[in-house]
Amino acid sequence: MTVASLRGFQDLDALIVERGMSMRTLDPQRTRALAFVDIAEALDLRRREPGLVDALAALATGLVTAVATHFPENIFADYAAILEACLDEAERSENPRETLDETAQILVELQALFGCASPVRFRYVHDFLYGYDWVKWVQRDPGARAAVGPYDMVFLRYMLQRGRELLALIAHNDTTYPQLRDASARNPFRFDRNPPAEIAIHERLAERDEVPVRAYRVRASGDPCNAWSLPFQDLRVSVAESLGFMKP
Repeated sequence: MTVASLRGFQDLDALIVERGMSMRTLDPQRTRALAFVDIAEALDLRRREPGLVDALAALATGLVTAVATHFPENIFADYAAILEACLDEAERSENPRETLDETAQILVELQALFGCASPVRFRYVHDFLYGYDWVKWVQRDPGARAAVGPYDMVFLRYMLQRGRELLALIAHNDTTYPQLRDASARNPFRFDRNPPAEIAIHERLAERDEVPVRAYRVRASGDPCNAWSLPFQDLRVSVAESLGFMKP
């Protein structure tokens, strides 16, 4: 049996160190997010088809690089669950390599669509990575969407559509999504999202296991997805209020 190389993941870990990218985690049991080579080991990638492993490493590299480019202030960086989900969906498809390549392309496009170089200009990738965008989408139509995972292609395509809708709203100077008049990041939420607030709020939520997706986890260590029916948006506002981070 051919043993797949994890070189692509090792190179990505080295790149993260070289560029000083944040690898802070929401895992209450750790102080640093899992290294990509550790994620690869947890997913037993050495036993997978080498070409598929290389494609997954390319996906991870593209995603991390795009996040660093379009969300330079991003804080938390747990990628275990998203890599596992992308691999699972690819292996269920007729052409796993093509599926991974398409997923990788969409993930990179999403960062550009929502990040600092876009009129949308969100500050962090946290709402996507930790499932807040996904759970909001599921809760609007659980009968049709409850079986869709937070990183499944169906949801990723929805996020592309939603990003384009936001661009159209911003172009028309929408009340909720107006055109930004300065270089600050967009914050349509009721609570502050400066770095101290972002860290305190989400670490408190993670300690309580009140984050939609435990993005730092693969299934071998427990289900990454929390119960989608929980009122995650309200829980986040409640924690922000308790910590004194609500907007005036």
